Parts: sequence; C-alpha cells; structure tokens
Amino acid sequence: MTGSVWRWLIAPLAVVALALTGCASTLHHITDSYVLGDGFGTDVCASWSPVDAHLLIADYAHEQVRLYDENLAETLSISGMPCCRQPVAWSPDGQRIAFGDIGVTGPTRIRMVDLASGEDVPMSQVVEDGYDVTWSPDGTKLALMRNRGSLSGISDAIVVDSSNLTSIASFEFTDQVLRDVEWSPDGAYLAAVSNQEIRVWITDGWMVMSGRDFRNATWTQVAWSPDSSSIVTGGWGGQTQVWNLLRLDIVHELSPNELIPNLVGNAVSWSPDGQYVISGNLDGAIYFWDSITGDLRYVLDGHTGSINCLSWSVDGYRLASSSLNGSVRIWDMSRYLDAP
Repeated sequence: MTGSVWRWLIAPLAVVALALTGCASTLHHITDSYVLGDGFGTDVCASWSPVDAHLLIADYAHEQVRLYDENLAETLSISGMPCCRQPVAWSPDGQRIAFGDIGVTGPTRIRMVDLASGEDVPMSQVVEDGYDVTWSPDGTKLALMRNRGSLSGISDAIVVDSSNLTSIASFEFTDQVLRDVEWSPDGAYLAAVSNQEIRVWITDGWMVMSGRDFRNATWTQVAWSPDSSSIVTGGWGGQTQVWNLLRLDIVHELSPNELIPNLVGNAVSWSPDGQYVISGNLDGAIYFWDSITGDLRYVLDGHTGSINCLSWSVDGYRLASSSLNGSVRIWDMSRYLDAP
C-alpha cells in the first residue's frame, strides 16, 4: 500500500463537535478524507466493487472508465462514455461491469466488459438508448432506463437477461423522464423514480406493489435500506425523503432549514449498517441522518462541487463520494458505523 494512502487510513479523523440549539444530539463535522487522482474531468462517478476493495471511476469528460486496485492505484482504463452521469454497474461477483455507452456516433448502447481481459462481452441482443444500468443481486438480470426522446415524452424501465440482453419486462412512464432505477438488496423489489412518480414492483411476477404520483417533483435518485424495507429519494428541489415500502408513506422528510443552507439531496444512500440515511448537497457537503429519528448526526465537508454519486465499500466502512467538479473523496467512517 502506498505511503500516502496508508497514512490516510491510520490517521485519526478531524472531528469538530457542534451542539445544535434545541436538539439533544450532537452534530459532528468530519473534514479528513483521501482525495483520489487529479486528472479527472468535470464529471465523475465512483463505485466500489461488491466483493473487494477495487474502485471504478466513470470519467465522463475523458470518455473513460478507470479501475483502481486496493491500493487505489489505477490498473485498467476502458474507453467509453457512460451516459448521463450515472455510475457504472458491477456484477455481483465483481468480474464484469455494464453501462450505457453514449459513443461517438449513433444511439447509446448497453456494453458489458470483462474486467480480467478488459474486453467487451459479446451479446446476442443489442439494447439501444439505454442507460443507468443496475445488476440484480443474483446476477441474472439487468435493470435499465430508456427515454424515447423529448418529442415522445415517454420513458421505460426495462429488465433484461444479463447473459444475452433479451427482454424480460418493460414498464412505460408517460409524459415523464425516468431518473433512477434500483434493485432492493434482497432482489425481491425494483424501484424507479421519475420527475413525477415513484413506482415499486415485486420482481416475482412483476406486479406493481406501490406507486405515488407527484406532479412537478424533482427526484433524481432512489436508494434502498439494507433490509429492503424502506427507500430514500433525493432531488433537486431540496427534498430528501424516507418512505415506508408497503404504503409509500413518508417516514421522514429531511428538508432545508436555517442551519443547512441550500440543502439538496441530489445523491442519496443508506449506510450498510442501516443507521443512517445519507444525502449529498449542492454545495458539496454530505449529510448523515439518523434513519430512526431523522436527526442530523454527521456532516462531511471537503467537496466544493455538487455531489452526484455516493458508494460504500464492501466492508461497510468507506464511503466514496463524487462531485460534478471532478473530485472523488474517500471517507473512513469506521469510527462511527457498526459492522454491516
């Protein structure tokens, strides 16, 4: 392990405790993080491997997907331009990745790459105009989104076989733009958010389990709790909302207030131990909210651009955050989180 990375991993985090007026809990500001790389473009998105300490960086400006090893040294670069500022999807076994490649000419197409060889995996079917690919927990399916163009006003959530990209299910969203689609950790559900709607399907039979329609909503991301019982949504309108899965009732609405200017939950996540809901701010701050009480507990300060991606390492202790100004930071949260 390189000296600089090792020193960061063993160094104590700089923590400043601030008592919140009228609140029994203590708010901690965490400022120490490891900054990865200095050659990224204006847009990046980092995602940890589901099986080890490898990290992927989607570098949109340079049209590359970069692979880093456990020492955070770059080991592979794949030419391609992942669509729409979305993360690259890992297969559950960590051997392949999938993403929607914008390409130089023609429509966006779904690519699958074998990481051992760095070569594309041949597929019997071609899926065009697809993006935001995510792998099912058992590795047999991919879920993705497709917008049919601004004139049609129609988007689709699509499920395909991961071995050949043949279609399994498709769900239409009329007069809407899909923003995110995510599998539940147990694989029993699939959730999607658009600019107007939240929809959840039961994957055994693909029946709609629940849905909520909100005109003029601005959701951009959805994330699942580790036990697959709840979801959190984030969006440009400043709303970070925790929802009960069965009824899609709002459990917590983590809204802007005078203590947190410009709060925008554009990127959202859930800590692997289930204790915290995480949201990324327009000004680069990252907030940890108690998932039970809704109280704000931690603020991670360091980014200067809007947060667009959050990803947890497989050990459940390191958070990779990415911002629209091209920075990637690694935060060691082992002092504050229980083992997942």
